[in-house]
Amino acid sequence: MVVLDATTSPSRLWVAPSDARIAAARAALAERDRTREAEASRWTAPLSHLPQLGGAPFAVRVNIGSIHEAVPEGAEGIGLVRTELFFTGHSRPPPLQEQLAMLLLVAGKLARGPILARLFDAGGDKPLAWLPPPENAPALRGFELLRRHPEVLRAQIAAMAQAAARADIRLLIPLVHRAKDVAFVRGLLPAPLSVGAMIESPDAAAAADEIAQVADFVCIGTNDLTAFVRGEDRAHALSAPQDPRILSLVMAIAEAAHRHRRPVTVCGEMAGDPESALVLAGLGVDAISVAPSQFAAVKGALARASRDACLEAARRAIAKESSE
Repeated sequence: MVVLDATTSPSRLWVAPSDARIAAARAALAERDRTREAEASRWTAPLSHLPQLGGAPFAVRVNIGSIHEAVPEGAEGIGLVRTELFFTGHSRPPPLQEQLAMLLLVAGKLARGPILARLFDAGGDKPLAWLPPPENAPALRGFELLRRHPEVLRAQIAAMAQAAARADIRLLIPLVHRAKDVAFVRGLLPAPLSVGAMIESPDAAAAADEIAQVADFVCIGTNDLTAFVRGEDRAHALSAPQDPRILSLVMAIAEAAHRHRRPVTVCGEMAGDPESALVLAGLGVDAISVAPSQFAAVKGALARASRDACLEAARRAIAKESSE
């Protein structure tokens, strides 16, 4: 047993803590959860003053990677289900029925909105024992790696298709590189299912128009996109400040998707920052997806902001590129 307190800087760690320390930590966790739930309950109304594609209100969704994570009442959907995190402890690929049960448990947490369930995203700094890369291509990641495991891919698609018959489940392909990645997945669908593409690299951003043409929706993964553009690893990219180069790519991807009437969601650490959330709304994306712990702060900031304020925040952030 250890206690880690990451609410202070620097963080504090107790190894073999006393019973009193454990009790205090549990009490602090419970109080934090109560405070977050109370704050999140204030922001249940839709953001109708921030209309996006087709006049729909700007949506704030949440990312989850565990069945134990709470979904705030005011969330307008789950913008990213990190399906691989539910099964990291497995030594073998999870069976279809177990995946189906997980998806339906996630759906039961949500009052309204879609559930964007990402296909297993492994490789690189996210290794999975049951999705190993081939020896001749150890750097494979995301969808390219998953394609090398066709039985795993087919089982997951089948589970999502079955879940979609009972809930608003939509399939999201990680680290898409080209339009034919979306076409490949569509060819494996056993039943109609909404298929989205996750754009996370400069090459995919450059191909956004053709990707959006064949996808039903588009998501932008700013963590990997920032790492690629800045030439950093993901750990450093997570704490990177607003980079005008990334914002320009986000705006270009949103414009490309909207030409084909495809909605755009941004998920990543950028979306979880209230100031950056205003910028993203001003750049024209239709939704963002954040950690549940960041939901209240982000939706509250957007609820208090006008459309003009979001547009101005985006203009200032993009203009920074010219001055630099």
